[in-house]
Amino acid sequence: MNQQQSRRQTEPSRIILHCLWLFILISVVLTYSFNVISSSPIHAASFSLWFPLACQVSCGLFTELFSRLLSDRFRGIFILFSAAVISAIQLLAHHDNKTLFMIILFPILVSIFHFRYSNIFFGLLFSLLTLGLANTLEAARSGIQVEDILVIILMQAGVSLILLGVVQHFLVVKQSLNQSVKHNESLLIQNVMMEYLNKTDQLTGLYNHLTFQEYLNKLIEQQGQNEFPIHLALLDVDNFKGINDTYGHRAGDLVLQDVSMCLQSFVKPNDFVARYGGEEFAIIFAERSIGDTLETLDNIRQSISDRHYPELENKAITVSIGIEEYAAGMGKEPFFSAADKALYTAKRTGKNKIVKYAEAITAL
Repeated sequence: MNQQQSRRQTEPSRIILHCLWLFILISVVLTYSFNVISSSPIHAASFSLWFPLACQVSCGLFTELFSRLLSDRFRGIFILFSAAVISAIQLLAHHDNKTLFMIILFPILVSIFHFRYSNIFFGLLFSLLTLGLANTLEAARSGIQVEDILVIILMQAGVSLILLGVVQHFLVVKQSLNQSVKHNESLLIQNVMMEYLNKTDQLTGLYNHLTFQEYLNKLIEQQGQNEFPIHLALLDVDNFKGINDTYGHRAGDLVLQDVSMCLQSFVKPNDFVARYGGEEFAIIFAERSIGDTLETLDNIRQSISDRHYPELENKAITVSIGIEEYAAGMGKEPFFSAADKALYTAKRTGKNKIVKYAEAITAL
């Protein structure tokens, strides 16, 4: 996170550095074109082209290296100062061309990339210093007219005001976007929480009755398109009403929470566990053999019966389990009804056991 934030902070300065090098390149092209058009001899062009170029490139390289040592805040100001120096070099080398005085706007223009009020003011300050320096040199040789200086200063002020307005608009839009993003994030979190609460049982954290029905419908639909084994097991905590009546509902809740954790510890990623209602749980085993399913259920039954609860005077509890395997075209209702009958048989014939539907039919 910190590295990404630091990278975002240095991007404006990097853009301005690119602008500096582009400015140097353009100044070289324009100066060379001016010498070609004016048919200046090579020795005359050496001072007007190569010396300013060497100074500008040196300034650019120094800015590239030294700016890396500065913090983001001072880096931006230093690069703006370098922009003023580079523009001043070009201006002083061609002081006889008054149209080049427009390049002193360069520090102001590039300051917009930081989108900070202070950097625009620094850009204006460096631009004014460049104007003063250039005018001092020009004054010693005949100088430019006062009207020209006033026009340039007005242009500097006008451009600065325009950029300040752009920055203000940008900050307002940015604040609005940030608020919108935060609001959307808050809504997303609320929606996720609501969806979670709608799908799960608050006491045990397992999926609830409605989610179980939805999942079973989808799973049977998929099984109709591409057959794979599905087993449905219904578990019921034996004598749960007696637990509530004797030790209270708080003890009963602790038992249900412990049973739910036990179920989750034995199932695989493709399995589905839900609290079907009250003290009854449902497990859907997908893509498992009947032998693997029965082994898992027996491990669950044994693990639960081996636990002793201080809330129940250190007594143990047991569960009864009914199981049915889905047959192609069977449908959800007959499938669930068969597992429920198997569970009823398990409870009626002694509890703390696993009964398959075929065995339940025989027992009836």
